[in-house]
Amino acid sequence: MPYYVDANGRSLGIFDKAPRGGIEVPPPDHASKRWNGVSWEKTPEYLDRQKAAAEADFINNPALRAIVLRIAKNEGKTEDEVRDELKAQL
Repeated sequence: MPYYVDANGRSLGIFDKAPRGGIEVPPPDHASKRWNGVSWEKTPEYLDRQKAAAEADFINNPALRAIVLRIAKNEGKTEDEVRDELKAQL
């Protein structure tokens, strides 16, 4: 069955006949992707959620907090300053 997207690359799904304005493309391997005209890529919204989840894991990890506190002490910085520097690298 053919798979279709709209003109903005958003998934329309599988149809027997092309939906109005639908563009036939290969099916995505994950629902979080958008067609860029050549291939499927992760949407900015999906990437933002992934980054937020990584930051939450980072903030709530006790072992990492101990490392952050040690770095802060050694570099004469606050815990928040070190955490912000590290989060910027995620």
